[in-house]
Amino acid sequence: MNRFIRNIGKIIVNKLQLLIGFLLLISGAFIYIIDRPAWQTTWFPYRYSISNSKLELFGSIGDNLPSFIHVVSFSLLTAGIITDKKKFYVLICCIWVLINTIFEIIQINHTQISRLSNWVEKYSLNGIFDFKDLLAIYLGGICAFFLLTLTKKQRL
Repeated sequence: MNRFIRNIGKIIVNKLQLLIGFLLLISGAFIYIIDRPAWQTTWFPYRYSISNSKLELFGSIGDNLPSFIHVVSFSLLTAGIITDKKKFYVLICCIWVLINTIFEIIQINHTQISRLSNWVEKYSLNGIFDFKDLLAIYLGGICAFFLLTLTKKQRL
C-alpha cells in the first residue's frame, strides 16, 4: 500500500484506458437522457431528458446498465491515470464497487437521508433500490478488472 501512495505522484497515463472509460461514461449519460424519466435524472436538468415511456431504447436492461457502466468507466479512468499494476487494479475496482454499493444501499431508507447533504438526499429520493443494480455493480467491477488487464500494455 505504501508503494501505491508513493506512486500517486507519478502520473501513469494509459490513454486507451482513459478513452474507453470516457466513452463508457458518455454512453451511461446518454442512457439517462434517452431512457430515464426526468424525475430519475438526478445529475441532469429536466430539460435534457428526452425519455418516452412508450419507447425504451435499451429496454429493461436500461434500468441497470448505468450501474454497470459507472463502475467500469470510473475504474478505467482512475487506473488509467494512477497505476499500471494488476494488484492496484483490484483495489481500484473494489473501491468503485464499494462506492456504488453504498449509493445503492442509501436508496433503501429515504427517511434517514435527511441528515446527509442535499445532493445525496436528492439522489436517494429519486433512486429506487434494486438488487439487479447490485448485481450490475459487482459484474461491472469484474469486467473493469478484466478490461484493465487486457489494456494494461496497450497504448494509443
